[in-house]
Amino acid sequence: MNEKLFRTQFNQMETAEKQALMERLAARYDMAFLGLHTFDRWGQSCTTGVFEKDGREFVFVPGDTVTLGWEQFAVGFSQNSREELDYLFQEWEMEQDPEEMIRESMAPVRQAAIGPMLVGRELEELCWEPVKMDDPRLTAHPDWLKEFRDFAWSDSSSLTLHQSARIERTEDGFHTWIYHCTDYDALLAGLEKQGLLPAHGGRVGLPVWRRVSDPVSMGRWVRLLHASALV
Repeated sequence: MNEKLFRTQFNQMETAEKQALMERLAARYDMAFLGLHTFDRWGQSCTTGVFEKDGREFVFVPGDTVTLGWEQFAVGFSQNSREELDYLFQEWEMEQDPEEMIRESMAPVRQAAIGPMLVGRELEELCWEPVKMDDPRLTAHPDWLKEFRDFAWSDSSSLTLHQSARIERTEDGFHTWIYHCTDYDALLAGLEKQGLLPAHGGRVGLPVWRRVSDPVSMGRWVRLLHASALV
């Protein structure tokens, strides 16, 4: 594999050379090259290529050896995350400590060599399909609609009916979703049809440059970074 696709050498490249490399990647993977963009976070920065394919934007992430996994919060829950978790735990009648639950769902801390990737710039939600309020798949469940009506008169910002439906209150009205159950094999097959792979090891991912210590809405953790490995 081209060593210039790895972070140490990639960051040493001149702009013209880096642009030429990104244009070759775009041609190889039949993508539109949108240009070079500098991303920076917590004292680190990287100028890299941004691409577009089938309505998705992708960012080239050079390969590197990185630390993965999670043991504990660097700062702790933000107030919004704490309130959201408290609401979810009450709704699901869970008595487990939130931090313990998160720790059990995370992989242990370890070093891993990650190859260069084209990573989806936007997080894409799994299992939830946005639908209109009059969708027959919603109206066929009067109990869901009753829950939605009760929610509309409440002060809550969202309501999730476990593995069924969801409604959120926004400035421009209410938005609703229905749930489609899936498993990892079905997810992987669907991504492969699109020429995509899940993030490293299929683990749930956070956006590039975001650290665990950042305020993160816990409801947004159940998202997946789509990536296509460069081989």
